[in-house]
Amino acid sequence: MDRDPEAMRWIGGAVEQPNTLVITEPIRLELVRVPAGEFLMGSHPAVDREAAKNELPQHRVYLAEFTIGQVPVTNAQYAAFVQSAGVEAPSYWQREGVPAEKGNHPVVRVSWRDARAFCDWLSQATGRRFRLPTEAEWEKTARGANGRTYPWGNRWPEAELCNYEMLVGRTTPVGAYPGNASPYGREGTRTSVKYSGGAQLTIKAAYGLLRAFSSQ
Repeated sequence: MDRDPEAMRWIGGAVEQPNTLVITEPIRLELVRVPAGEFLMGSHPAVDREAAKNELPQHRVYLAEFTIGQVPVTNAQYAAFVQSAGVEAPSYWQREGVPAEKGNHPVVRVSWRDARAFCDWLSQATGRRFRLPTEAEWEKTARGANGRTYPWGNRWPEAELCNYEMLVGRTTPVGAYPGNASPYGREGTRTSVKYSGGAQLTIKAAYGLLRAFSSQ
């Protein structure tokens, strides 16, 4: 099948489409595009009764277009970085590497420096700039532009939407909850910490889960 040159471009180990960017080397990585424009940042207490003080007042913020990982970085993807860069593996890994049947689970127990180093490694390998997302970028990715409380809307979290308050008791494979995709197609933005506290979740991302990163 011929590829439509207007719909898809192959550029040095990457495939660009209107709403996605797929990196093929040194690891396969799918990113979704978040368009430029304003979004409602923060929470409205009339809609979200659990809104924290640092989420108020809700206000409009403009962001330029960016791309962000469609799902959290997995153990298997992070293993390529560990092998290539010779860095220390997460403490829960076994001597032989990623725990059995955990390759497609989000990598956890990585420090902020580890997360930064992963982005730097990916930048050097691809010739593109990768970094951790800002608080505003992370929140827009999760919320969309209209200030919804959760990625799927304002409905209270349920077991089929996310691993809410660690109901499962462990990590789950990426893509296990397609119903929690954000308006831009990002999955896994909702965890046991409510995403609308953007700073809190961004810190959690940097220190606990390499959940997302941006490319510009």
